[in-house]
Amino acid sequence: MTKRKNKSSKKKGSSEDVATIVRVKPGNGWAPSRIATRLRFSKFVTISAAAATAANVRITPTFAYDVDPTVGSTSMAGFSEYAGMYRFYRVQKSMITVHFANEQAFNVVVYVIPINSDPGANYNSTVAQQYLANPFCRQSILGPLTGRNTSIVRHRETTANYGGAWNRNVTDTYVGSTAGTTPSNNWFWSIGLVGTSNVSTGVDALITCDVDIEFFELANPSS
Repeated sequence: MTKRKNKSSKKKGSSEDVATIVRVKPGNGWAPSRIATRLRFSKFVTISAAAATAANVRITPTFAYDVDPTVGSTSMAGFSEYAGMYRFYRVQKSMITVHFANEQAFNVVVYVIPINSDPGANYNSTVAQQYLANPFCRQSILGPLTGRNTSIVRHRETTANYGGAWNRNVTDTYVGSTAGTTPSNNWFWSIGLVGTSNVSTGVDALITCDVDIEFFELANPSS
């Protein structure tokens, strides 16, 4: 009798792949010389502005040691364990999913965009309109609180689109130290909304950010 092989129905890149090793390069040391995996950061937040028609929050996937710059010390789960083994890391790409729920009494536009300049600096409605006009921006319109006020926006981006091919060494400007040194270059996710009036109540957002990250250069094993 010939045995039939079972084919897995799990799709590549699904949520089941989170926090699992996806690539390992063998080495002669006490651990692989480099290791690639997927880590996840999640946050629930209300995005609003007391006296403006636009508001946003930002996530920094390339700085996996501190993904949320407004809070500080928000490393992704699993990062500290790999940091005990390796000296450096580089985020190769990031995938983001945002569940939005409008709390305003009027329609709003919500968006997600990757950007290589800090979207927290000098942000206003003019900048938001520029983001909406960007071809790499993903956006949706939400009805008022009493209507169809929810939506899901997904996006993905690779660091190579900003920094070119990985040099695979610590001089790469998108390489960070696991000891907490930020890469000299970063790119961001800007997650925001635009309304016709001040968005003082704003929108609720559940942000899930995954990164494909590679750790390299073994640290000394702990005694």
